[in-house]
Order: sequence, then C-alpha cells, then structure tokens
Amino acid sequence: MEEVNVNQILNQPISLIFTPFPEELMRVLIENTNAANIYDCSNPSLVKTLLQLNEEELLFLCSQAEWSIFSHVERLSVFSKMLELFCNGPTKVQVIAMGQSQSHMEKLGTLAQIKTQVFYAANFPELLQNYGVFQSGDYLSKWLVYGMIMDETYRFNRTKAAWFIKSKTQRINKPDNMEKTLVFLANRVHKTLGYNEIGSWCGMDNETAQRYVDKLNDYGIVVPLASFSSRKRYEYVKGIRVGFWDNGILNTYKNNFEGIDFRADVEDLWKNWIISEKIKKDVREQKKNRYFFWQSHTRQNMDLVVISETGEKQAFIVVWRSKRAISPPPLFLKYYPEIQVQVISPSNYLSLLS
Repeated sequence: MEEVNVNQILNQPISLIFTPFPEELMRVLIENTNAANIYDCSNPSLVKTLLQLNEEELLFLCSQAEWSIFSHVERLSVFSKMLELFCNGPTKVQVIAMGQSQSHMEKLGTLAQIKTQVFYAANFPELLQNYGVFQSGDYLSKWLVYGMIMDETYRFNRTKAAWFIKSKTQRINKPDNMEKTLVFLANRVHKTLGYNEIGSWCGMDNETAQRYVDKLNDYGIVVPLASFSSRKRYEYVKGIRVGFWDNGILNTYKNNFEGIDFRADVEDLWKNWIISEKIKKDVREQKKNRYFFWQSHTRQNMDLVVISETGEKQAFIVVWRSKRAISPPPLFLKYYPEIQVQVISPSNYLSLLS
C-alpha cells in the first residue's frame, strides 16, 4: 500500500483508506473540506438506518454535501454494494471510506478497481520540514509518549477497536483476550517471544495466539518481526519480536503516559519509535522491504535487519543513550560480513528517517 496525504485523498472522487487512526484522519479531513457529511459506522443506530435505504435514497443522501465520509466501514456489511453504487451509479458523488482492517479495505479496492491507500497519522519527514531540525528535537519526547497524532484528544480509541466488531466476517470471539494480548506485547515490546508465551499468559493455545498477532498486524496495531537466520550455530531460528506501529498505541496498552523523564522504559519507547517510523518511511516510498531481528543464544542482538526487494541487506542497532561505544555483535559480523551495520541514536537518527 501507498501512504497517502490529505491532498491525494481530496483529488479523487472515491478514496479507500486503511487507517488505525480513523478519528485523527477524520479531524484532518474536516479541517480541509468545506462541506462534508460524516457517517461513523461504529454507531449501530446509524448502521441500522443505512441498511434501510434503497439505492436512490442513498445516492440522494450522499449528494447533499461535497463529501461523504464513512468511517469503520468493515462494520457495515453492505458497504461493498454501496461502493459499487458510488462508482457506477447515475449520480456522481465524492466519497471517502476508511476502515481499520487492511485486508478488508484491499478486498473492497479489488472489487471496485480502486487502489487502497494507508494513513498512519503525521509522518516524520513532513514534521521535520514544518518544524525544522531543532524544534523537531524538542518534539521528540512528546512523540515517544503520545505517538505521531498531532492532537492528543484524537489518539487511538481502544473502545472502537476493530476486534469489538460484531460481524460474521470480522468478529473476534474473545475481544478481552485480544486486549490481554496487547497488554502482554506492550510490556515486552521488541523482546524475543514465542507464541506459546503469549498464549500461556493470555489463556489460549499457540495457534490462537498467532492468529491474534496476525489480526493485530492486519489492523495496523503491531508489526511482528521474524528472526533472521541462515541456520548457523547459536542463531535463533524461531521466535518473534513484536513492535507497535505507533508509540501512542504502545503506551495505551502500557497504561502509561508519563513523560520520558519519569520513565524507566525509554529505551523500549525509542527502539519502537525508530523501527516503526523506519518501516512507515519505506511504505511511504513504496519500498517492498522485509524486516527481521537477529539474536544468538549467546545473547548477541541486532534490533532490525532490512532486506530490500533486490536482496540488499542492512542491519541496525538502536540505542537511546550509552556511556560506551556500541560495537556490532561479533558473531553477526563473523556470519554476515557483507551486511552494513549502523548504530542509531538520538544524535544521528535524522539520516535514517528523513
């Protein structure tokens, strides 16, 4: 998927947007449109009303404002038929539809022959351009805690999360277990785990734990990294590390929005922010990279290994502050001398993300 900005959205008559942040995108769209009708499909009463409309009534409704904006569309079972009507009906309307499931939005895009795009809230290069290097440095402590949402009142709303959907196609049988999974992952962010550990803590089997992590990835909440290995001696072959797409979501499930001066987990916040913003930057640039971690059984670690579409490899060690020089793991250098290793800290992160 291609990350999209507001101007791109407003320059096409029908837009399909996958986003974990529908409230933030709604705020930005309202600021940039003169007239828009909002339809929040997380509201059961609204869904019931929409289901009762025939095609003529629906087109009339959507022609009453310059834009019709639908959010949480995966909760509206007939939206695929509505989308077909918007694209091919006798009355031309301008519609923006956003959903919290990437696979669902891509399926809608395939049916309507429309490219689905993604919105991850404010992106770092734009903020760097707007604020400059020094002011961006001042904002860094805020981004590590609240994530990239510009207005904190519109940050991730867990009460409207996709796993609370009551639909046959999207339903999670035990949404409380999904919440438990997120609490577990947030407190072990970018630590090497097995699905058996996740399942044991959350009261479910390994297969269900893996399915939940896959779902959370589809919802744009977490990003799982597999282990990088050529099956050499001492290398981890199995296991995953799980990060969060946004630090605001991470801290929601840590239940902690204290400033970084009062946090013992700043290293975790920094590592998560760097890795997620690096991946989002690659998405924005339409790079089809693959992402891994590396670890040995002798406790040597590489935080991120990136393999490009052409097979080129890069490796990154992410550190917040260190009183000593950080050297790459000797075992990694021995096994993979051809891979360039970078140490990323607050003193040089701009070159990675801008």
